[in-house]
Amino acid sequence: MTYHASPSGREATPFALIEELAFLELSDRRRALAEFVLTTMEGGVMLARSYRDVGYFDRAVQQLRDHFNRLLHPAKAPARRRPQRRKKGKSHA
Repeated sequence: MTYHASPSGREATPFALIEELAFLELSDRRRALAEFVLTTMEGGVMLARSYRDVGYFDRAVQQLRDHFNRLLHPAKAPARRRPQRRKKGKSHA
C-alpha cells in the first residue's frame, strides 16, 4: 500500500493510514497511532506554512513513513554466531 499525503487537504485520514496494522488489536492503541499520524501531518503543514517551504512537510511525512515501515516490517534479529573453537597446540601468549 502506498500512502500519499497532501498538506492542502485531508484526503488521507489517520485511520486510513493504519488500516494495515491489524496486529494492533486494542482500539486505544490504534486511536493513539492515528492521533500520532494526524499530529505529525498537521505539524508538517504548520512548519511548511511558517517557513514557506513544503520541504518541512515532506520530511515529516518521510519520517512517518519510515516509522510505519518499521512497524510493518520489523528488523530480523541478527543470527547468533557460534563461538570459535580454540585450536589445540601452541599458545600465542
